[in-house]
Amino acid sequence: MRSIDQIRDLVAVVVPVHFDPSVPENQIYNILEPVFRDQALFCRPERSLVVVDRNTAAERVLSSSPNASFSGLPIHVLPKNRAKAGAVAAGLAGVMENSDFQFVITRDCDGDHAAEDIPRLVSMGFDIQEQVENELISVIGARQSLEKPMGWVREQWERLTNRILLDLVRFSLAQAGAVADERFWGGQDPDLQSGYRLYSRKAAEQAVRCLEALPEDRTVWTFSCEYVPFAELMIRGGIFGQVRRLTLVEQPVTSYGSVDLAEAYGRLMVYVGNNYGIPTSVLLQSFDNAVSSLSLFFTDRREELLRCRRLISADAPLSRGPQFI
Repeated sequence: MRSIDQIRDLVAVVVPVHFDPSVPENQIYNILEPVFRDQALFCRPERSLVVVDRNTAAERVLSSSPNASFSGLPIHVLPKNRAKAGAVAAGLAGVMENSDFQFVITRDCDGDHAAEDIPRLVSMGFDIQEQVENELISVIGARQSLEKPMGWVREQWERLTNRILLDLVRFSLAQAGAVADERFWGGQDPDLQSGYRLYSRKAAEQAVRCLEALPEDRTVWTFSCEYVPFAELMIRGGIFGQVRRLTLVEQPVTSYGSVDLAEAYGRLMVYVGNNYGIPTSVLLQSFDNAVSSLSLFFTDRREELLRCRRLISADAPLSRGPQFI
């Protein structure tokens, strides 16, 4: 276990900041103020980087609040909105260019990622580093519950897409004669879409490369920020760990309330499959396997899942599952 002073000397932090234009500036301030209040305890301010889109209310709040907890932190202003994936890629590239660190952490700006959990992610990073000879190390800050912060519907979509991604990663590794190292997952599947992440420097470099290589597709940009680096690092032989973290029961704001989840997740899965050479038949079978045990499929939202399936293969006949359970 490293001391807090040691952690402060070895860690950088990237915080992408984005709010829907409908969120007023006073609410943005009230959300950001506690996010950054204790971060300096665990990361030197000069090793922090806040990433924000140009000409937004969030940029105005960040640059015109002299007495706030985030006052004086380095800010990277993006000339063009490239969703969360673009912001995180720019932030990781920025801290690698301007600061020396052993691990870099990404945190969300909505208050769901408590600064107090930074030492836990770093401790797991060091634990992995001391046990394996591997420079591609990442640690996920896993949520206690997916349903309580996001609601049941989105929880179901995350469970579906998480299982499919694990299938695709394991399939790709098997083709190369390899098996995933799951020793540091805590006995559970990883929370693949949690934005609270720790990366070693080499893992951060690889994350930047795969995020910068994403296609000019806003839907993929929005949902790939955690999904694609996991696939990239695992397929390249990286090691992931997982620690439980605090999470809000209900998030104060969300950017996903009006998102078409069938379209978003369908296009993301197709991109990942194509990018790693996964046959459509394998992706389709993985989808059918996962959806057969998904409670959402047995509700009036079934058509959304079938629409997502048609993005994978428009002409594939529906598979029949068992008639009895």
